[in-house]
Amino acid sequence: MEVTREDFEKNDGQMLKDIIQAIKEAQFVAIDLEFSGVPRQANKPVGRKPNVAERYQLLKEGAERYQVLQLGICIVHFDAPTRTYVCRPYTLPVCPTTDSKWNMEREYTFQASAIKFLSDNNFNFNLLFRHGVPYLSHDEEKIVRAREKIALEGLMEDIHVEESQKAFLKEVVNELQAWIDDPNPEYDFVNITGPGNEINGYQKRLVHQVVRSKFPNLVSLSRNKFIQVIKKDENQEKLHLKEKKERSDEKIKRGIGLRYVIDAIRESKVPVVGHNLFGDLVHLYRTFVGKLPGSVEEFAAAIHGDFPVICDTKYIATCEGGITGMASSLQTLNDTLSALTYPSISLHIEHQLGSSTHHNAGFDSFNTAKVLLKLMTLYQCHLNQAGSGAIAEQVARTSMVEFLNRMGRINPEQFLHQDILLPPFDSHLWGGLKNHLRVNGTVENVVILEDEGGVKLESIP
Repeated sequence: MEVTREDFEKNDGQMLKDIIQAIKEAQFVAIDLEFSGVPRQANKPVGRKPNVAERYQLLKEGAERYQVLQLGICIVHFDAPTRTYVCRPYTLPVCPTTDSKWNMEREYTFQASAIKFLSDNNFNFNLLFRHGVPYLSHDEEKIVRAREKIALEGLMEDIHVEESQKAFLKEVVNELQAWIDDPNPEYDFVNITGPGNEINGYQKRLVHQVVRSKFPNLVSLSRNKFIQVIKKDENQEKLHLKEKKERSDEKIKRGIGLRYVIDAIRESKVPVVGHNLFGDLVHLYRTFVGKLPGSVEEFAAAIHGDFPVICDTKYIATCEGGITGMASSLQTLNDTLSALTYPSISLHIEHQLGSSTHHNAGFDSFNTAKVLLKLMTLYQCHLNQAGSGAIAEQVARTSMVEFLNRMGRINPEQFLHQDILLPPFDSHLWGGLKNHLRVNGTVENVVILEDEGGVKLESIP
């Protein structure tokens, strides 16, 4: 299901409420992201692979330079009566712009090869700007709220008065003073304009400034072609301030937008699943939280605090003995595992996929969810044959990887009709599988998220 800004905001944000409720009740949530570019290492280490710390710095620089174009999430529930995993995939185009009044200009960078690749796959770039869902990171929200507070309380810094404007301001002061001194003024307001009944933004700012400094009992209100000055009414001012605060809060709420989805995942502590997930998590943090931590250890600890259970299907598919060629790509794994009829997986009736699915984040998140469910079925099938205990678990993992490495050409008949469900995420069956992130092409190649915030970097073939 593709979700536009209009879908996201209509009916008082009902879709967002439905998504958040579904996340709270989910078995797990699979995610996928599409980016405006992929970082390239300019100065590669000579005679060795980069280590994970170096790769993290490269990904960090990439996340600071390139943007998330599309967020895909697939919310998975288990329907006990039918013993079926029901999937709700969403494709959310990420709008890069913010409210112009916030004066928060984001730099938007595209890599030429990324544009061509996405364009060749019919990616709709116009959708991002016209109908994409807006967002503010937590760091950006703090900046916006601080600016809104200044605007609401009128705590604006004074600006320099140019020599050419001093006569104009003198006339403004005289006009206001004359109005105050008039015992029977014709109107209960004064409209201030400039020479020739024209007033520019700079002059408006000067009028507000002089009213604040010289006439504390007056209030200046900005209009399209003039500044209106009225006498201050404390009760009216309180009501006016309350209304402005409510409008400001509503505007910020709309601006936060898509981040509410990520906040719901973080707050619910629902297991998060992805394929080759490490880079996605770096971008996710930079986009929706804020400034990335300086080291890979700090980053991994922060991510683990937000997401206590993380499953990387890339790692699970390569956890023992390695895997060759394209056999561990998401599409290949999905094709290889499609022969397994269990567990039963279905799309929710309101989430049928459209015709354009290639390199669509929602579609890829759905495939990731299917791959996890079938990988764990395959693993448990092999474990049933191997027995119990740590050695049996290793044998089962090795057999699973061998099956994948041969792209299913190991008599899948024995696995086709075994009605096996996803084990609970606190089960010992996840030992050595969950909270392991594959980082290919590095010395250590695996980031292990340990309990109590610990992080371990290991080289696992």
